[in-house]
Amino acid sequence: KSLASLAGAVCVGLLILKLFWETGVVRKSYSLDPLSRGRAVDTHSQQIFLKADFLRARGQWKEAVEEFDSVLKNTPDHIPSLRGKGICLIFLGKLSQARQILEAIHKKKPRDPMVTRGLSQVYLLQSEDPSLITNMLQKAIRLNPEDPILPQTLSRFLEHQTELRD
Repeated sequence: KSLASLAGAVCVGLLILKLFWETGVVRKSYSLDPLSRGRAVDTHSQQIFLKADFLRARGQWKEAVEEFDSVLKNTPDHIPSLRGKGICLIFLGKLSQARQILEAIHKKKPRDPMVTRGLSQVYLLQSEDPSLITNMLQKAIRLNPEDPILPQTLSRFLEHQTELRD
């Protein structure tokens, strides 16, 4: 039963990620400002960052990660590049790496709406702790009040949990 419930949760999570992308909410809400909340980068690194963000917005996750890594080589604590890389890793299915990056940012910036939203997706796909998933989704909803997908995600997750208990 636990393997079946895990498979069900992963399927629900993947469908939600697909919905996030198709509705354009991901592209809009994950727009990354190269000068926001992170150490400033030199002009060359800023150009690389903008290219990485463009690739991310087009769904070219692997290429975007390579470009974010180029920025991070020179400025390893550049929050927007770390955030962008973490989000791309989610879509590449590299959830453990994404989780590690996003949790590290979350410790420094617990009210970052993009990081919180990304973590809610990672937890939804990876965690077996329903309270962790629920709490992160609720926090993501508070920090992203304009996002119509997050409340639906929480509602579907809670319905799924109820079905598992029955």
